[in-house]
Amino acid sequence: MDVNVIPFEIETKTRHGDMVRADVYLPRNSAGPFPVLLGASPYQKSLRHLPPVPATFSFIEYGPVHLYLDAGYAYVAMDTPGKGRSEGVWDTVSRTEGEAIHDMIEHVAGLDWSTGKIGITLLLEPVERGADAAGAPDVPCRL
Repeated sequence: MDVNVIPFEIETKTRHGDMVRADVYLPRNSAGPFPVLLGASPYQKSLRHLPPVPATFSFIEYGPVHLYLDAGYAYVAMDTPGKGRSEGVWDTVSRTEGEAIHDMIEHVAGLDWSTGKIGITLLLEPVERGADAAGAPDVPCRL
């Protein structure tokens, strides 16, 4: 993921006591706060620098992050529970995973560089439903 900015890591504890982590990319040469797009994946945010396969799919699972940043959005790439740098047990498309994503959304919404408006870029609709069922705030944008 070549986005010309250096990410920084954030973390929050889920309602189940697991620490989940995400990398944050902020638009370059812009003053915040920013609306945020959040992507959650089991494919480890630390591997984002690897070349995508096939080469024509240039933005892997997280989407075209450079386009989001150029449009003035912050981007948050979250490791789902039990994967990458996040604690917990990996239980894909589970209520626990949805609740963890909800907990990260709530955390990000309260940070000083965030406007509190969070869109999500999840590829798995059942995980999105899980975040909704966990009481996720009304998310104004889903990509």
